[in-house]
Amino acid sequence: KPQLSNERREAQRNTDAAVLGAIKANADSRILRRYLKSR
Repeated sequence: KPQLSNERREAQRNTDAAVLGAIKANADSRILRRYLKSR
């Protein structure tokens, strides 16, 4: 498995934080989080 650069890891953390913030603000957040976990 290739190692990811620190730049890539940081970019992924920022993306994840933005996506999770949007999901938590949504009325259907519980369903959306379940969906993401199932993938």
